[in-house]
Amino acid sequence: LHVDYEEVFTKSIGKETKRTIARAVASVYDPLSLLLPWKVGGNIILQEVWKYHDTLATERGISKTAKILWDEILPEEYQKKAERRKVAR
Repeated sequence: LHVDYEEVFTKSIGKETKRTIARAVASVYDPLSLLLPWKVGGNIILQEVWKYHDTLATERGISKTAKILWDEILPEEYQKKAERRKVAR
């Protein structure tokens, strides 16, 4: 099992979006579940981002699946969580 962590985790430093977090979590092939703690942590962050975007969509009066929400840079709070997750690999 070989994962190029640098390639997966450093492409989007400082500009995390819902799309980049989902891509990082989904891009790790782990048939033996050795990286399960990392993947669960990434999925928890992604779940929090979904909740944040549901609130944001309601406030803006747009669809919860709008593409702009996938590509919008996340607030500092989620940037820090994603950065800690990258370091914890």
